[in-house]
Amino acid sequence: MLPPLTPPDGLYAGGMGGWTHLGTVDAVTHFEDGTGTDRDHHDEGFDVGGRVGLKQGPWRFEGEFNYRRNGLDSITAGTDPKASGSTQAFTFLGNAIYDFEMPGWSWATPHVGGGIGVAHLAAKQRIAGATILNSSTARTISWRA
Repeated sequence: MLPPLTPPDGLYAGGMGGWTHLGTVDAVTHFEDGTGTDRDHHDEGFDVGGRVGLKQGPWRFEGEFNYRRNGLDSITAGTDPKASGSTQAFTFLGNAIYDFEMPGWSWATPHVGGGIGVAHLAAKQRIAGATILNSSTARTISWRA
């Protein structure tokens, strides 16, 4: 018999890791004399994170951190120069999760939940390792359902 996947009541911690696919992103740049659009082609990336929480009965309340990164492979804008750089996201969320106890289901725990927090996004683009096209950061509200 497998051990239950839902933690017992009390404090718990966990880690996570995975793959991210950002794909192709249309980027619009605004200039004084108009706008320019290019297509950013990203490499496959990774996602790592962790969580710390408190479980009380079927409820879990937790804080979660994630870091995601995708490298930049190329930029298409009339020509197709070799580009480098990356797109990164750091997220901090507070989550509330309700676990459904399913008799005989020691291998999985169905649940519903949601979370809200903040995301810090960073994008850097270079051509031929020298010309910086873009280096920007932004913070925004992040959520999940």
